[in-house]
Amino acid sequence: MQETDGQLLEEFLTHQNEEAFAEMIRRHGAMVMGVCHRVLRNSHDAEEAFQAVFVLLSQKATSLRGRQTVGGWLHNTAWYCARNLKSKLATRSRHEIHLEESPMPSADTTTLSVVQNDLKEFLDRELSSLPEKYRLPLIHGSGSLSS
Repeated sequence: MQETDGQLLEEFLTHQNEEAFAEMIRRHGAMVMGVCHRVLRNSHDAEEAFQAVFVLLSQKATSLRGRQTVGGWLHNTAWYCARNLKSKLATRSRHEIHLEESPMPSADTTTLSVVQNDLKEFLDRELSSLPEKYRLPLIHGSGSLSS
C-alpha cells in the first residue's frame, strides 16, 4: 500500500527521512514544474521556482501536518513562487542598462502550443484562487495540468 502524502510528510518530520521527501518530489514534481514553466516560460527560471517550492515545503512541513495530500498546497505555492520570480525578473530587467533582446521562439513552437500554454497559465491562476477544498479534486483529477 502506497503511503499518503501526510504519512510521507510525517516520516520526513519525525525521522528526517530524505527518501520520504524525495517521494513527495517524485509524486508532485511534474505538476510543480508544469506550473512554474507555464508562468515563467523559461526552463532555467522554472527550475529556480521549482526549487523554491520544495525548499518552502521543507520549511513549512510542520504547518502541513495532518493533511492527506499536499498537492493543492504545492500547486498554489508553485504558482505564487513563479509569479513572484516573474515579477522580480521584470523589475530587474527594467533596471538594467543594456536589455538583451527577447529570445526568438524556436522553429518548432506553433501557434497552437502557445495558445495551449496561455490557457494552462490561465487555469493555474484560476485554480490558485480557489479554496483548497475545491482546488484539490481538480488538481488530483486532472493529469493534463501536470505538463
